[in-house]
Amino acid sequence: MSVARVIRIALGALVVVAMSVVSSADVAAAADQYSKQTTRDVVGESSPPEAPGDLLTVAKVTIPPKGLVAKHRHPVMQIATIVSGRLTYSVLDGTAYVTRSGKTTQSQEAVTAGHTITLRPGDTVTENPDMVHQAKNATSKPVVVWTAVVAKPGETITLNVG
Repeated sequence: MSVARVIRIALGALVVVAMSVVSSADVAAAADQYSKQTTRDVVGESSPPEAPGDLLTVAKVTIPPKGLVAKHRHPVMQIATIVSGRLTYSVLDGTAYVTRSGKTTQSQEAVTAGHTITLRPGDTVTENPDMVHQAKNATSKPVVVWTAVVAKPGETITLNVG
């Protein structure tokens, strides 16, 4: 099965998980790029039969008021959907693709290096491998984001950038 199909499956799983209340355990290994108060909780993990040897991971990221997500990249594609709050999102190198709430991928916006946008509930951003980006919550309320990635088990999915 194609990578595009696996990503569509991952996005579907992301939407299903985002609509349900799921308890989760804290995952400290991938939290390095976040300010100390930001949390990343894995809420679902499975080996999709369409991608033998890979692991689909869905996580809930909560960025506190005035919290920062430092400059970083992912060696694999990541899809993230804003569940609540407003997130200031900056692309520093490469291109991200944003699907606004209520729209489809046919109407994606390309966000290129040097541009900053505001993501709102229902907005989904597709982060291509190795694009460099950062984010901040400039508001007084937490921002909740659901993320989905397909990677090799044990592969580091977030790398800080100087």
